[in-house]
Amino acid sequence: MARDIDTDEIEDEAEAEAGEELTPDMRRLRKRLKEVEQENKTLREADLKHTFRQAGFDPEKGEGKLLHENYRGERTPEAIKEWAEKEYGIKPSAEEEAPVRPPRSESEQKEIAFEARLARARQEAVAPNSDEVEKALEDARKRGDVAAEIALGLYRWEQNK
Repeated sequence: MARDIDTDEIEDEAEAEAGEELTPDMRRLRKRLKEVEQENKTLREADLKHTFRQAGFDPEKGEGKLLHENYRGERTPEAIKEWAEKEYGIKPSAEEEAPVRPPRSESEQKEIAFEARLARARQEAVAPNSDEVEKALEDARKRGDVAAEIALGLYRWEQNK
């Protein structure tokens, strides 16, 4: 009865013939390398599709799909647009043009910064007993870190419910 041989077995046999012995760790690392390479390939493909959308082409249908399947250049929207027009005479249509997000307002930037500080404070705020919470709260007050004070205060309040 014939059995399927996977490529790992073929590689193992070739290395055994060459006098190399694969340890279990080496096999595990080789397997992990293949997984990472596949993940990298998937992420690069998703990134390229995103860049095509930013350039104003739909990589899933029509001209955008044709362009996506044949493009091998720089991964920027500008380079894709230039290549599409030069090679195929195709320009992105107005309805496919990716929307441009306006710059964030100062209040949005402050809110994002506050959320980041609050998240960091929450990570620092996890303490197993009330003495450590009080010490961390005191340290946050000394640093002037309002977000940490709020997070620690909430933590303390939830513990005392």
